Amino acid sequence: LLRERTDAAERFVELRDRLAARLRDPATELPDGLLTQLVGERAEPANDLPLLEALRARLAASPETTPAAGQRAELLHAIAELELRLGRDDEARAAFGKLLEVSPTEGLRWRVLMLDVDRERWENAEALLVPMLVDPLAPEVLRYLHATALAHLGRFDELLRLLDQLAPPP
Repeated sequence: LLRERTDAAERFVELRDRLAARLRDPATELPDGLLTQLVGERAEPANDLPLLEALRARLAASPETTPAAGQRAELLHAIAELELRLGRDDEARAAFGKLLEVSPTEGLRWRVLMLDVDRERWENAEALLVPMLVDPLAPEVLRYLHATALAHLGRFDELLRLLDQLAPPP
């Protein structure tokens, strides 16, 4: 598919549709990293949509116990990235939320946190920040992001307590 993409547009559409049909089928075994590779390739939104629909169908057809956690995580990550690329922020955030439940890595938490801050989703950002701040060695920037989220949420009493902790001693 990647090789044919640059050669002939008609052939690419045919291959894309065949790939989407295979991806839709939960019985088709996918090699590790395939979805990451496919999503990493820049494509026109018209080409992303069939892939996204196929991945969503595959996810819906698979019970939560199947595929394996790693494959499910890759599937959710691919869906989230495609949704984001297509400008569907709510759907992307929902997929990232499910991915955080399946595979909660530090890098993913940061990615979703920065996405929430960028989109000014302060409730989501604050919910992510609370467990991240449990670690006493958490970066200071998380505390400032937490203060920003609390300010936007209008939770001023909590904000003042946090600012007292952040302020240097006199």
